[in-house]
Amino acid sequence: MKRIAVLLVASAAVACSGSSSSIEYSSDASVAADSCGEDGCKGDEDPVLPPDSCGDGTCSADDSEYCTTCPADCGECGTCGDGECEMGVEECEGCPQDCGECGTCGDGTCDESEAEDCATCAADCGACAGCGDQTCDKAAGEGCATCPADCGVCDPCGDGDCDKAGGESCSTCVKDCGVCNPCGDGVCEPGDGEDCNTCPKDCTTNCVRKGCVQGDFKAYWGNLHAHTSYSDGEKTPKIAFEHAKAAGLDFMWITEHKGQMSPTQWTSCKTMADNANVDGTFTAGCGYEIVILTDGGAQLGHFNFLFVGKMIPAPKGLANLYNAVADCSPCVGQWNHPPNPANFQDFEYHPVAKDAMRLVEFNGAGTWDVKQAQYLLALRKNWLVAPSFNEDNHHQNWGDSKHATGVFTNELSRLGIRKAITGRRTFATLDDTASIRMKADDVCWMGSELEGLGDTTLTVVARDKQDADGFKRIVLLGPNGGELDSHACNGKNPCTATFSRSPKEATHFVALAIQSDGDRVISAPIWYRK
Repeated sequence: MKRIAVLLVASAAVACSGSSSSIEYSSDASVAADSCGEDGCKGDEDPVLPPDSCGDGTCSADDSEYCTTCPADCGECGTCGDGECEMGVEECEGCPQDCGECGTCGDGTCDESEAEDCATCAADCGACAGCGDQTCDKAAGEGCATCPADCGVCDPCGDGDCDKAGGESCSTCVKDCGVCNPCGDGVCEPGDGEDCNTCPKDCTTNCVRKGCVQGDFKAYWGNLHAHTSYSDGEKTPKIAFEHAKAAGLDFMWITEHKGQMSPTQWTSCKTMADNANVDGTFTAGCGYEIVILTDGGAQLGHFNFLFVGKMIPAPKGLANLYNAVADCSPCVGQWNHPPNPANFQDFEYHPVAKDAMRLVEFNGAGTWDVKQAQYLLALRKNWLVAPSFNEDNHHQNWGDSKHATGVFTNELSRLGIRKAITGRRTFATLDDTASIRMKADDVCWMGSELEGLGDTTLTVVARDKQDADGFKRIVLLGPNGGELDSHACNGKNPCTATFSRSPKEATHFVALAIQSDGDRVISAPIWYRK
C-alpha cells in the first residue's frame, strides 16, 4: 500500500510539472516539486524524508526502512511479480504472485483468523517476546521467580532455608540442610559408608560381606500411583488421602498427570498432603506422572516422579528422561505398568540414572506372569530396582483394592518411606495384608549389594496379618526367571524358607510367595558382586 501512495505522489508531480524530470531525489532523499497551481503541487509541502537510520547499509523494517522510504539501504522498489514479497509494500492481498495466497504462514500477513501468532508463524507475526511466550529467556531476566509460566515453579531447595515443615531434610535437600550423617540412626547403611569399623553404633551384628544392609524394619502398605480431579480422576487430593487412610493404607502418593495439572493445583496438592501427613499414623505425598514420548511422538511408557519438589518440563526421549530424574537429587523414578503402553525400549540401560531409578510396577493390564517377566528383564538390564503394586486410581476407590506396595522401614514418615524405596526394601503384593522379606546370612536385607561370592544362605519369611491366610509355597527365582529352588508351606502362616546357594559369578536372587488362595507377593532382590 505504501508503494501505491508514492506512485500517486509521483504521478501528481508529473501532472503538475508536465515532465517526470521535475521529480528529483537529492542526496538527502527529499523530493523537489514546483508550484503547480492553486490546488496541488505546492512547493512548500513537506518533503518525503527518509528515516534517520537510512544510509547505514541495513534495511530495517523496525526503523520503517523500505524500498519506498530508504532506497539507499533497501534498493529501488520492484514490481509485483518479481518473485520477492517486499515487506511493507507488497502483501498477499495485492500481490499473491510474490507473497502467496492470504491465510498461510509466510504470506506477509499475521492473520489471527488463521490462528497465526508469534508462536505459530514468526515469519508473519514476528518473534515472541516476554513472559508467556513458552521460552525461558534468562538473558531477559526471566526465571522461576519472575516468570513461572515459562520457567516453571521455583524449587525451594536451594533457598538457604531448611524447611522441615515443607519436607526438606538432609535426604531431600542437601543444599539447604547439609549432608546426612546416618550413623546412630539404628540402620547399618553401607551405601553411606557405614560398616562395623566406621559405625559400630549401627553395624554391631555379624560383620559380614561388604554392602550388607542391616536394621530392624517393619512392614507398611500403601499406594504410590493415584489420580484425582486435578488430572483425569475424581474429587480432590484431600478427599483421596482421607479415603485411603480410612481404607487402612499406611501411605499414599497422589501422582496426577503433569500435563493436565496446573501449577496452582500442584501447590494445592502438596498443601493437602502436608495437612494429611502425620508421622507414625499416615504418610501422604505428591508426585506426578509423565507420558514419555520420542521426538516423533511415539510412546516410550508412563513414568512417575516421586519425592519431586517442583514441576520440571516433560522430557522427550530416554536420554532426556534419565538425565532429568538424575538431576533431581531427591527424586525417585518409577516405571508405570510396563509393558503397557510400552516398556522404555526394553528398559534400555542409562547409567546416569542408576541411583534414581528404583521401582517397577506390577499393576495394569496383563497377567502377573507378564509383569514378573518385565521386572526380571529390568534387573537383567542392570537396573537396581524393586517391585511395587499400585492402584493407579481414576475413581473414588483409593485403598479399596487388595493389592498394594509394601515397604520395610524403621519409621512411618516421608523420610522413612523414601529410605525404604531408595534402599530397595519393597515388595509387591496381591493381598494388602501379606508381606515377604528376604535376608542373606541372617542379617543382610533384600536390597543389599553384597561384595563376595561363594557360600551364602538366603532366608525368606512370608507372613499375612490375617492368621487364616496361609501360604502354599515359597520360590527362589534366578536372573532368568527360572525357579532355582522351592519350599512347601502347607498352609502355614508365617512360612519360613531357607535356601543355600554358592554363586560363582555376579548374580541376584528374588523370592516369590504363593498363598493358599493363589495370591502372590514378590520381594526385592539381593545382589552378589565379585
